[in-house]
Amino acid sequence: MDLYYPTFGLSNADYRSTVKEFYAFWDNYFSTKTFGYADDINPMDAPNRYVRRLVEK
Repeated sequence: MDLYYPTFGLSNADYRSTVKEFYAFWDNYFSTKTFGYADDINPMDAPNRYVRRLVEK
């Protein structure tokens, strides 16, 4: 599946044709990845402080 991702452009890029398109694309971007797995881990269930700190990251 080929998706089009606009480039930011160079320092002399035209705002309307390049930069505006870049920000419009990424401003409306939604990830298709789910992050439900992150809710399954409770830091207080960790066996020790070291593991708890890792879970909190």
